[in-house]
Amino acid sequence: MYHENDVDELYKFISQRLQKLRDNKNISAQSLSLSSGLHRTYVNKIENMHMKPSLDSLYHICYTLGINVADFFIKDLNNPKLVELLEIINDFNEDELQQLIEYSMKISK
Repeated sequence: MYHENDVDELYKFISQRLQKLRDNKNISAQSLSLSSGLHRTYVNKIENMHMKPSLDSLYHICYTLGINVADFFIKDLNNPKLVELLEIINDFNEDELQQLIEYSMKISK
């Protein structure tokens, strides 16, 4: 079921994640925009949540940062337990994924 708050949280995550990745690589927002073929202020607008990136734009940004789009949404690929969990759930069907999400939300509170 669609929830506007979930979408807002997704764009907030994208905003924060983009800024963190860019900062970790010591790349300015303007430099990343230009290197990825986007308007010079585009990355800054995404980070400030004034613009929602298209999948195509996100692909170009990730390519420029040296990561794939899937990795963009994973906070810590250096955590071996997280990588192990991702390998386990990779073949889950929709129902299994939903159950895992619900269980994870219960134990995270």
